[in-house]
Amino acid sequence: MLKLISNISEYFMISLYIPENPIGFIKDEKELVEEIANNFEILEHISLRKTNFVILFAKSNNKEHI
Repeated sequence: MLKLISNISEYFMISLYIPENPIGFIKDEKELVEEIANNFEILEHISLRKTNFVILFAKSNNKEHI
């Protein structure tokens, strides 16, 4: 899905709550950052530790957007 988004959009922003014992696709903040970094250059990374929220703003690595 991230590859598709990088092909059609120049920028990407996500805000995600990651619970202490996640059961979904993303298990922790590091994994989220790594997955996004495969298709985007991360411009801003904000980690809200008390509330377990992660906010990322990134630019597509797709050459068509340059």
